[in-house]
Amino acid sequence: MDFLRQAYPYHAPEGVAFADGTTLLDYELEPGAPCPAFTVRAQWADAPALPEGRALAVELTLPAANSASVPVALGGGEAALVEGDAAEPVTVAPPCPLSPGVYLLTLRVVAQGESVPALTAAGEPRGALTLAPLVQTARLRPGASDTPAAEVMPGLQLLDAALQPGDAPYVLLRWRADAELPRNYHIGLRLRDVAGNLWAEQDAPMGLFGAYPPALWAPGELVRDFYALQIPPAMPPGSDYRLQISVYDAATGAVAGEVVVGDLRWAGHAPSDDAPGATA
Repeated sequence: MDFLRQAYPYHAPEGVAFADGTTLLDYELEPGAPCPAFTVRAQWADAPALPEGRALAVELTLPAANSASVPVALGGGEAALVEGDAAEPVTVAPPCPLSPGVYLLTLRVVAQGESVPALTAAGEPRGALTLAPLVQTARLRPGASDTPAAEVMPGLQLLDAALQPGDAPYVLLRWRADAELPRNYHIGLRLRDVAGNLWAEQDAPMGLFGAYPPALWAPGELVRDFYALQIPPAMPPGSDYRLQISVYDAATGAVAGEVVVGDLRWAGHAPSDDAPGATA
């Protein structure tokens, strides 16, 4: 898929050419993706005399990564490319389990740290190149230890929140729906320090940036919800940040519920496997 030129899937049986002479012919995806960790093995056309230092980079994203102001990357990896059609598989480890929805695999060829443009048949640069969408259908259920931290609005409980560091930071919210929600809401996020300074904010359709909206949530369901945040490099690491979460009707602006989550830890922009949640 090329969301910059065509915001819908299309088939390219001849493969996809890149500006450095590589041509992606096909790929194999480990069964069971997107959860748990899985591998992507690309098949390339033989093209001699290619530059050294090439790699294939794959990221699992939400569809909103192609329309929102910031990417929503949920894990990825790289593997070196060599001459000919041989390539090491790329391992992708998403933050599983994932809630129902559509997830995309974004693919890039990287040379010397820079992305190599994918090209159209006319030789013009393509937009964001993704593989076939991955559809997650199984609903999640809360465990015995998943106790609500706060009731945000009638029928909706917030279990916890966590900031995930890295080059594309995001916040993970875990919800429990206790009843059918009457409409698809928007969510407003405001990240502040204890002094009240605003460091990051985001407004978006609720439920995976609208990929799994609240009206689809079933009573008793656990929903793992991700939102990208543009956190500046100057924001210092610490464990005393506060996240204001507002659920509102986008048509009227009426706020249906609001909660402030305290003691959020920010480890910095370096990736981390340990981003514990905080409670309201």
